[in-house]
Amino acid sequence: MNNLLNRQVFKKYLIKVKKLRQFQSSQEIARGLFDDVKILDYGSKLKPDPPIKYLSNKVKFLSALTNKPKILVAGDGIGRLARNIALSFPGCEITEIDLSSAMVKQANLLAQKQKLNNFVAVTGDALTTSYSDKCFDYSINYGLVRYLGVKDGVKLVQEGSRLSKYGMTISDGKHYLNDNRVLELYNKLNDIGIDSKLNIIKMNMYNMSDFYILYKMYQSDTNFRELVNTYTLHIASYTDTLASIAGLSPGYLYILDLKI
Repeated sequence: MNNLLNRQVFKKYLIKVKKLRQFQSSQEIARGLFDDVKILDYGSKLKPDPPIKYLSNKVKFLSALTNKPKILVAGDGIGRLARNIALSFPGCEITEIDLSSAMVKQANLLAQKQKLNNFVAVTGDALTTSYSDKCFDYSINYGLVRYLGVKDGVKLVQEGSRLSKYGMTISDGKHYLNDNRVLELYNKLNDIGIDSKLNIIKMNMYNMSDFYILYKMYQSDTNFRELVNTYTLHIASYTDTLASIAGLSPGYLYILDLKI
């Protein structure tokens, strides 16, 4: 289905999504969705977008420092970033940790299908792990900090610093200016004397929060649901239609790097 046509047909709903997105936090938008089978299916179908590819390449330098780099990817859900790193750098050992057991299970299933022998996902809290000091070479995450308050963001930094030998990266993609936890965390780290470097890069990225809003709208709005179903006649699932409507568009990747 033509994505431009979708966005024209669903224009009034996209305007509604934009308004909701500007006044709702990421926690509110995603609440109750992470163990939903349809959400797992949606995430599983997404191909690596520019932020995933860019962040995956950030660990390339480790190959010059150690023979088999060990990388921790925190809060990566079904492992979009972690699995892409494992695929791109087969000489690395990738561990993903996430609170959702359903997403961890899905991440491991997807890794098996991709025949990634250097990847494992485990259930746990990235803020308080049981791993020993400096047992990883690097820690990285994408999109986790949007679901944390600044206080927990500092805990994430402290735990990542404890675990990692050569540094860590905290990142998030933003289409809207509100609810920017990476920037808030950067300012807080400066206030408490923790050195970090912030880079902001414009690039295309998935509108995942928009998809979550559209998904909830599909459940609650009869007119919207009927319109979506009309455009889903020749597609495997209505979630594919919603993903097409949400689409891929320019946003800003916020990258917070810390040296240990």
